[in-house]
Amino acid sequence: MTQANNSVLTCSLQSGVSQSVKNPVTEFFKQTVRNSGIKLASNDDPNILTQEQALVVRDIDKLLEENRSDDCIDKFLKGFKLLIKKEKYLRKALLPTQFRKAGSGNSPESDVNIQQESLFRIFLKVNNLQKEVIEILLDEITSSVTEESQDTSWLRLLLSQLRYLPHIKNAETLTTKLLDIMEIAPYPSQLEILDSIPEVLPDSEYNETAKQLSKMLDNNEELSSAIIDCLNALNLDPEIRAQVQDHILSKVLIGTSIKTFPVFLEFLMTDYKAQNLSATLMKIRNALDTIMASTDKKNKEKESGKIMIFQRLQSLSSTVKTVSESWLNVISSIKVHTDHKPVDLLVLFMLHSSAKLKKRPIEVTFRKRVKEGTFKCSLLEQFFEKYLPQQLLRDYFTSMVEMGSSLLRTSSDVLVVDFASTLFRLLFNYEHTDTIYRQEMLDNLILLAGSTDQKNTTPILNIFVSLLEDITKIQHHTVLLMRFLEKLDTFELKDVKLVFEILCTLTCSDESLSGLKEEIHMIVRKQLSSSKRSLKHRGIVSAVVMAKHVATTTAERSEVEFSDSLASISNLQGDAKEAAAILELTKTSTADNPELLGLYYDQLASMLMKSENLDPHLSAWLHATITEDFQRVFVTETVCADINDLQFSVQYNLNSNVEVDAPLALNIAELTLKSEKSEILILPPHFRLLRLLHFRHENGDLSSIDALLGCGVVLPKMEQRTSLDSDQLKQMVDCIFHSINWFREVVSAFVTQKSKKLRMKVIQRLDNLIELEKLLHECLESIPQYKLPVSYFDVLSQISSRSSSPQKEQTKPKPLKKKLKTREIIEDSTVATTSAAKAPKRASEERSIKFREMDTDIVRLLKYPLVMEEAPPSSEQAYLNINQLNFILGDFVSKLTMLTKGRDLGLSHLNVVAPLSLISDCVMILPNINRHFVAITSQINQSDDAVVKDEIQVGFGLVLESLSLIFSWSGFQHSKRLDLLRNILKAFRPQSSSPLNSVNRLVADLTDRLTNHVDYCLRLSHAVNLIKIMVALHSITPSQEIRTKIAKASGKLLNKRWRGGDSIKNNLANIDILIKSYLSSANIKTICGLVGTLQEQTGELKSKSDTLPMLQSIDKANFYIFYRNLLGCLHDRIKTEIQSLTNSQHLTLWRTTALTMQGLMMVVKVQESKSNLVCFLKKSIAILKIFLSHGIPILEIMLKSKPDQVVEIFKTIQSNTRFLHHLCCYSKLTKSTSLMAYVPQFRLTLETLVYRVKAALVANGCSEAFWMGNLKNRDLQGEDILSQSTVNTTANEEDEEMPDDDDSCEDEEDEGVDKSGSEVFD
Repeated sequence: MTQANNSVLTCSLQSGVSQSVKNPVTEFFKQTVRNSGIKLASNDDPNILTQEQALVVRDIDKLLEENRSDDCIDKFLKGFKLLIKKEKYLRKALLPTQFRKAGSGNSPESDVNIQQESLFRIFLKVNNLQKEVIEILLDEITSSVTEESQDTSWLRLLLSQLRYLPHIKNAETLTTKLLDIMEIAPYPSQLEILDSIPEVLPDSEYNETAKQLSKMLDNNEELSSAIIDCLNALNLDPEIRAQVQDHILSKVLIGTSIKTFPVFLEFLMTDYKAQNLSATLMKIRNALDTIMASTDKKNKEKESGKIMIFQRLQSLSSTVKTVSESWLNVISSIKVHTDHKPVDLLVLFMLHSSAKLKKRPIEVTFRKRVKEGTFKCSLLEQFFEKYLPQQLLRDYFTSMVEMGSSLLRTSSDVLVVDFASTLFRLLFNYEHTDTIYRQEMLDNLILLAGSTDQKNTTPILNIFVSLLEDITKIQHHTVLLMRFLEKLDTFELKDVKLVFEILCTLTCSDESLSGLKEEIHMIVRKQLSSSKRSLKHRGIVSAVVMAKHVATTTAERSEVEFSDSLASISNLQGDAKEAAAILELTKTSTADNPELLGLYYDQLASMLMKSENLDPHLSAWLHATITEDFQRVFVTETVCADINDLQFSVQYNLNSNVEVDAPLALNIAELTLKSEKSEILILPPHFRLLRLLHFRHENGDLSSIDALLGCGVVLPKMEQRTSLDSDQLKQMVDCIFHSINWFREVVSAFVTQKSKKLRMKVIQRLDNLIELEKLLHECLESIPQYKLPVSYFDVLSQISSRSSSPQKEQTKPKPLKKKLKTREIIEDSTVATTSAAKAPKRASEERSIKFREMDTDIVRLLKYPLVMEEAPPSSEQAYLNINQLNFILGDFVSKLTMLTKGRDLGLSHLNVVAPLSLISDCVMILPNINRHFVAITSQINQSDDAVVKDEIQVGFGLVLESLSLIFSWSGFQHSKRLDLLRNILKAFRPQSSSPLNSVNRLVADLTDRLTNHVDYCLRLSHAVNLIKIMVALHSITPSQEIRTKIAKASGKLLNKRWRGGDSIKNNLANIDILIKSYLSSANIKTICGLVGTLQEQTGELKSKSDTLPMLQSIDKANFYIFYRNLLGCLHDRIKTEIQSLTNSQHLTLWRTTALTMQGLMMVVKVQESKSNLVCFLKKSIAILKIFLSHGIPILEIMLKSKPDQVVEIFKTIQSNTRFLHHLCCYSKLTKSTSLMAYVPQFRLTLETLVYRVKAALVANGCSEAFWMGNLKNRDLQGEDILSQSTVNTTANEEDEEMPDDDDSCEDEEDEGVDKSGSEVFD
């Protein structure tokens, strides 16, 4: 190649036109690089390598080493510095060189140019030059960053020389200087340096770099994103990473901007395998709640930041399984509803949205939280108020609907249904929910209503009813809702009524939907004309509903004068005429069937109770026709002749001759025994409709029909009942039954009247009612299988009436005894329709009789004073005796149970009563109940426990049960009900007590008062209701103080011997509740103490009458409940307490746990029942699994410092596992399937445990503490199981033999064979 072509630098440097004198330093540099294979180009071409780069580096290093004594390194560097003083040559030294390799031809054009690294990169790989070359680069970098420029390409080129060096001699200096440069650099340069740090610095400097960068986060928020990206790229030691995470967490908790929060999230959650991920997520959750709670909807940047945060969270959760599982664990670990934050709901919706296939665990967690009461409706309300930006609503809308649907589909629990209903209502009415999203939600609910179990159809339809409050939004979807008409065949009658309520509300209020209204009207007419009974029932219900909505007017009610002309439909006009025509058609189609007519009257009465704006002309037309029909059919002035040898008389007449012109009576006997059409069935619904019409038209005054309150009833003479045959007795029972229903309706009607005479008669009628119910039960003892007439006429009532199948209880399968369904047992213990005035029931009274439900207004009678004496102090003063009080309280408890617990009411008029209305009425009711409660407790005080009357005990229990139902109402979940709760708490306080206003103080005051009534509990059911009240109060306002009081009160109650009265099944359920409350505040240390005492006393339970001295309520029959709860409580406390302990505290915990398990093992050896053995095996496996995951890692660490204590724990657990081996062998010997089901789990757990313990001992130099031996099979008494003798293993066998599926359980060491069994776990 020629000089001109290559432009290679000669020995002299040219400056300007003339050639300068040769510089020896420069000359030396050029000569050295030339001899090493580098040709420096003077033009724009890159520098050329004449040999491979690695050889160039070797030759430079060799040349410099050979001339080290002549200061050649300094001369080389000075020459290099002189060369790069010109920017042209500096840039060329930073750019890649080319290795020119000769091609296959002889011409220069055939040469191949291969790109190589720059001169700086080559010199940096020379050991003797690296330090100074790095300094040259750092100086250039410093100069570059001091210039204010947005272009960082030059800086990037300089930094690229330092990337991925194979070794750095002085890495600390490089790290320090580079970080110092970054602090003085402008923002664009800082970003460039941060981007290069992971590639420039060696791994040894990552930890120090991370510390410095984390400090920079405090002072420069603008760089936060870049710093976090840099930290994520560094391979940090776990300890350093944890320190940096803690620093970032503290910054997050103090408060950080929404912009930087997503970046922090990524760093905090990247190391997802860390054991402290749950603790980290808990802190993130708290910071996240603060950010999401800040409401500034006008600030779009802030709202977009929230969306970005959850998008980042969703990305992490969907890609890393551990993150999503840890989120679920964090939310599940919260035990008190006050500790939950609305962001928990948002996180669950996010997890559900990101989990494409595995959504079930999230739905289960969500449902469990709701069912336990830790997710309350108030939390949901806060969530929609502040925590849901529009974009997140769109992202998670489908998940919200699916999770709400899952709640409705899988549970009928009141808490769950209420929460789901609130979720759908808030979601539908939310400001950002568009029409298309509402349609998706409604479509999902319609599908769910048609496909789900019938028991959950009603709650779903009630959601639609609640959406009618804002009719303008849902009216757009009327056509969609018409699909309900296709599903009528799958609905029960009460649900059909709800469907027509929804559709008629929508179509009758909008003229534009008249076509849909006509379609509904046509369906109603077809149903009424059908000969099929179920369709006819639907027709009656839907016709009344449609008539109500057709005749509903928005205009103010005007008075209508009554006249004979109103009895004719032709005199009506407009909507009233249309509605009357529908009702007349209905009556015509039901006239021949009293049961259908009774259903029609009941539905009309329900319509009148619920409709405030009914057209007055329609109401007047009903008034005229119904009154005339009642007088004609039911009222008589004479007593009929004997029928079937039964003699009749007018009985229970309260009207004096002065009050009535002629003696009147209800012709019950003749209508019951003589009428072929069973018209007597219509009497109660007909009267109910009659009195509601009069009540409506007379503004609450029933004086026009008050003679019916006191008129007598024609009944068979009761004194002849002992001489009657079976058929005659059945006829008498029918007459009594109809009289009871009549009196129930009469009392309900006139209890609202203010006249003193009427009030006295109402109380007398109440006495008559109690007397007749008692008489009915006495008669039924002689004919226990007799099926009583119906009180209600819908299909559901007739099918589900338990009176026709009194032996149903006996058909339940026996295995149900193994699972104690406490709630169902306790809740079903209240019979709504039988008199609560009587003491322990006889066999005939166990059956539930379906009487007519009384109105809730009966509680008005509680205002009268309670008199304990037999004779009244004054006939002029209204009062209640204890039987009357118990009847009223029993009915009140029944109403509370049905309305607050979501019971199936069929078409009962109680459907009209909202639970909120009844609970609100308690503000007026509770002062009266409190007064009677004081009187009852005073009476108990004056008597010995042994002689307290049964009636007084029943009254005491009913007061407690009513309070329990009131305070456990799910409606108190809503924050807007706080004032109602406060008023109710105040209402039950003594009037003389000092005023309190805080809910917390009121709850504490009531709890103190209840604890003072522990000694008044004379029945086990009373004790349970007392504890239930306290537990309900604690769930409303959680407090450790209240929890402690609950535990103490439960302990006192468990230390009492209870009288009989409840069934064995109820007793077991009640004991279970008390034990759970007793152990609710116990820690592991307390449980250990209890087990120690139990060990000493278990042997005293020898016969059925023996009890535990420590807890007198625990006998041999219910001991397994106590034992099961002890194990369950121990397991739960271990899971809770291991969350935040030091290593030393862990050691103490596992030592206490091991001793407790050993004590429980000794107990089960004494009380060797199958249920105890199953429970011990099941819970032992669960505890061993926790020990594996949380205990072994800590004990491995503590083994070096405290070997004796750790080995002691291992040995204690060894004795437990040995007994569990015995138990496995025993289960297979006895073929006990309940025990054998757990053997595989135990085998797997124990095998893992043995190897983990062996590894821990060997790793800490304690292998001599672990050796193997052969085992023999033994039973629970330690005797050899000869049929399962162990086959000796060979001498060279090294693994421990675990229990096989073929019953091989080894249990005893064989001295002749080693290395086949574990000394620690055998």
